Order: sequence, then C-alpha cells, then structure tokens
Amino acid sequence: MLQVILDRIGYHGSLDDENSNIQGRSSYKVDVRKSNIATNENQDHSYSVMLEIKCAAFTLSDRQKRKLLEVFVKHQCSGFTEWLGGEKGWRYDDRNTKTERVSWKRRFVAQLNTLQSVYTLFALEDQKYFFPKEKKRMLWRKHSELTEIVSDVRVWIERVDALRPSAVTRRLLRNSSTGPDSPLHWAHHHPQTDYPLTVVSEETMTEVIEGIIKLFKTEFHHSKDSDPLGKRWRNHKERRLTDWEKAAEDCPGWTEDRMEELLNE
Repeated sequence: MLQVILDRIGYHGSLDDENSNIQGRSSYKVDVRKSNIATNENQDHSYSVMLEIKCAAFTLSDRQKRKLLEVFVKHQCSGFTEWLGGEKGWRYDDRNTKTERVSWKRRFVAQLNTLQSVYTLFALEDQKYFFPKEKKRMLWRKHSELTEIVSDVRVWIERVDALRPSAVTRRLLRNSSTGPDSPLHWAHHHPQTDYPLTVVSEETMTEVIEGIIKLFKTEFHHSKDSDPLGKRWRNHKERRLTDWEKAAEDCPGWTEDRMEELLNE
C-alpha cells in the first residue's frame, strides 16, 4: 500500500528499487483514529489520520506533504480503502441498496434537468453551444440517464473554466488522483477505465448541484441586473413550466419556490 500512496502524491521511486531511499514494506503504518474531543457539543467526535513511516531516509517535499494531507482528509469517502489499494474504474456507491441508488439517481437527474432550464435561459452563446457561430448543438442538454447529463454538465463547466476559471470550477473538475470522490470525470468513461477509482455517491452529486448553483449566480447575474437571478428566472416569459412536472414526481421538495430561493441567496 505504501507504494500506492507514494504514487498518489508524486513521489518518484520504487520500494523495490535498490537505489531507493525507502526500504522495507514493513516500515510504515496508516492509522485512522477517532478523537475523544468534539469541536462542540452538537458535533460528532472528529476523525484524524496518522501516517507513520519508520525510516529516517524517507523525506517528502512540501508539495508532497500537502498532497498527502489532501489524500488522507478523504478517508471517510466511500471507496477510500479500495482507491488507496489501487482499484480502478468507477462505480456507484455500494453503501446503498439497489432501490436506494435508483431513487437518488432519479432525484439528481430531475434536479439537473431543471437546472438545465435555467442554463438555457441565461447562458451566453459562448457557454451554450459547442460551436457558437453554428448554434447546432448545445453543450448541456436534458437527459434521462445520470451518466449522460453529468457528462454534459462537465462539458459546460470545462467551457466556463476555460473562460473564467475559479475555485468552484477547479473543484468540480478534479479527477480521482487524490481520492475516489471525483464529481464529474467519471461520466465520460467506461466503468472499467484505467483511472483511479471513483465512487459516485449522493455526496458527490450534491456537490455537483451546489457547485452549479454557485456558478449560475456568478455567470448569470451581473451588477446591472436590478432583480436577483431567482426572481428573474421565475418571471422569465420563456420559462418552461412543464420542466417541473417530472421533477415533482422524482424529487419531492425540489420545487420552483426552492429553486428561486437558492438562486436568490
């Protein structure tokens, strides 16, 4: 496992290399511990991760230390152990039953399709079409399958990142090199891809929804607009009311009022 960890943080060297300054597979341990001190009375006890390497010759650069922390802060993510062990490809979260997975996948498809209607109304041409001068194919279209609509969302966010990169776009576009919680990259690939493991979960999909709403408020609302984005969307004469018929069935609580509220915040 240590060799996998070293690969993940960009340490160039092999445990089997005679010239390597790391010798012996028993010279390390990874320990996940639960602290006895909670940050406040309303929170659960926090977790910490300790990586102990008993080898005086082993040294990491500051960048590698930061990457190590970035990796192990995700130890509670679904699939972390398998990811750390070198598993590849992507799969849905196996902590859920099949019925639960079908339910939350339908819920997120409904949310993404209604968010797509906001994108359709307010996105400028350079964010709306693959080739803006031709206007033949939109970057983000409605779909009935989660893989297809997430793939489209990724293309749109890549376009936004190319035009105006931000912390939000960079976070959403992260791959699985530092953990199994990549939000978008998986949808472009076959499940048996050679990339490090991604586990698609309710948590990663919630991050996608929240990130899209943040981008909407920075990309589609400007200082010259007298009304907040949510109000402008709600009152838009071309807004499709039929978008919400399916959403009400698949995603209870995801209403026009809730959408307006989120876009106005």
